[in-house]
This record gives sequence, C-alpha cells and structure tokens, in this order.
Amino acid sequence: MRVNEVQRKIKEEGLSAFFFSSYPSVFYLTGFRSTHAFVVLTPEERHLFTDARYYERARKLLNGWELHLLKDGAFKAVKRFLKERGFTEVGYELERLSCSDRKKLKAKGLRWRGYEGFLTPFRARKTERELSVLREGAKKLEEAFTEVINGLGEGVTELALRGRLAEAFTRRGALGESFASIVAFREHSAVPHWESSETVIKGKGPLLVDTGLIWHGYCTDLTRTLHLGKPDEEFRKVYEAVKEAHLRAVEKVRPGVAVAEVDRTAREVLRRYGLEKFFTHATGHGIGIEVHEFPRVSSRSKAVLEEGFVVTVEPGVYLEGRFGVRLENMVAVGPDGPEVLYELPLELTVL
Repeated sequence: MRVNEVQRKIKEEGLSAFFFSSYPSVFYLTGFRSTHAFVVLTPEERHLFTDARYYERARKLLNGWELHLLKDGAFKAVKRFLKERGFTEVGYELERLSCSDRKKLKAKGLRWRGYEGFLTPFRARKTERELSVLREGAKKLEEAFTEVINGLGEGVTELALRGRLAEAFTRRGALGESFASIVAFREHSAVPHWESSETVIKGKGPLLVDTGLIWHGYCTDLTRTLHLGKPDEEFRKVYEAVKEAHLRAVEKVRPGVAVAEVDRTAREVLRRYGLEKFFTHATGHGIGIEVHEFPRVSSRSKAVLEEGFVVTVEPGVYLEGRFGVRLENMVAVGPDGPEVLYELPLELTVL
C-alpha cells in the first residue's frame, strides 16, 4: 500500500498526525480486517489501536506498526495517546465520523482538522497488487455466476438464486457478497435496485442478476440480463441497444478522458434508439475496498480517468411494469486503454 505517500501528505498538510476511524481506511492502510480498529499515522510513525479480540492476530500479522491494546473507550485512548506524544494538529475523516463521535474527540490542547476524502486519491489509483486481487476476484465471480446460472432449473425463487450465488462465492474462498445480490425476474427487472423476493423464476421472461463477491477484502460487481425462453423482438432491440451503449462507453475508459464523457457516450447511444429517458442512473462507479468508490461515472462528475482507476460500466434501460436490461463489467484504466476484467460474453443468453 501507499502508506509512505499518505505520510508525506500528512506532513505536507502541516499535521502532527491523522486519525483514521473507518473500516475501509484502516484496511487500506494496514491490510488488517477488524470491526474495531483505528489508525493514527504521523509523518514518521504508524500506530494501530484495537481491542483484545484482534490484538494477538494484529501482532502476528503487522510488521512496522506500533500496536496499542484498547482497554477502555477507543476515543479516550486515542486522545490520551495524542496528548502524551505532544501531537496538536490532528486530521480526521470528516465524512466518516458522526457529530456525536466528533464531540468525544474534543480535548484541551488538540486541534482537530476535518478532511473529506483524504485517502481518495490513493485508493482510486490501484497498485499492481490491488489490480491483481481485483482480476482474481472477477475470475472467481465469473466462475460462480456461470455455475449457478447453468444449474438454474425451474421453480427457484429470486431469493434462493441469490443464496446459491452466495454459497458458490464462499465455496471458492470469497468472504461473502459485495452487496445484497439483485435477482429480478420479469417486470422486477424494470426496478434498477430491486430487492430479491420469493417470486418463483418459472416460465418465460427476462432475468436480471446484479451480483458481486469480496475477494481478499476487495469488491467485485457484475450484471447480466438473461432471458428464459425465446424473447420477443422488442426485448432483443432494447438488449442490443444497451449492449452497444456499454461497448461504446467502455472504449472511452482511457487515461486522460473525462469521466463525464464515459457517461455521455452511453447516453448518446441510447438517445439514438429513443431510449435515453429510460436510463435513470449513472453509468457506473469506482470500485475497490468498497463497492461504490470514487469516481462516480456520471455526467456531473469533474473527475478525469487515470491509469490504475477501476470503474464499472453499467448502462441500463427500464420499461416500468414490463422489463429492464442492464449490462455491467468492471473495467481497469490501462496505460493504453480499457482492460475489461471479465471474459463473460455480452451476447444475450437464452435459457
């Protein structure tokens, strides 16, 4: 990880130390998973605070970190540590701390400075190791997805299919789902974030599956829209339009391209087919330790793609009460253009 770079930024900001309190930040900096751990970085030092449930494991796994066993309130312990070390100007994650927690951090002699997205520039640009983890995760997801869909059969509910996916993930060594998988049959597919239900998947109709697994702490995300039985001509036309929008948008995933241009490209394709008004969400998002990260791939984004970014490209068309189509891949920004992390074809699968 880029801990040294983060420490340099702390120094450049004129801070004595920085307090990281969120799980994604702690995991990013340490590679250590815990439901109760905190990091204090200074320009020269690395400190991890955790309780007795995790302390021994942290001691065995973390080299180059000074560990602190939490015996009372975490914020109380961190404040005491900062004051004992003489640190006065301390940064914290503005968007990760509640108003209540900020009050707990107040102490005489400590000047707190809130930063929003302090780690965002680092987390957005994946290292080669992170890219390798995401590639592996994408492969595992693709294998699990293919296995479950090929064994679908008749009479399975949306929720049961979600359960099959989750089981296939953990059987391959994943930590679980990146998010609650969306399994949407027939008219449910017209709801972009449908909650998988007890509806039985039986007979003809579209089946939208949006799913992801966590691989070594990193999220994956994939959407395919399938069809049970022979689809009608309207469905095929919408599907092909969405596929074209997806492919044209992926072509734009290159260093130096404005993120908004990726979104605009997908919408322009759908506009030609008279379908743009049925595309009701952003074209994608960054992905990594969290399933939704910087940058948001929307027309309002001011971000510019850089080598090492990983984003989803997921245009969709939703015809209320009838059906929806969404196609999603994870795409890495390579030095010369896009690297799609899946090999799963985009051609319509008819079951």
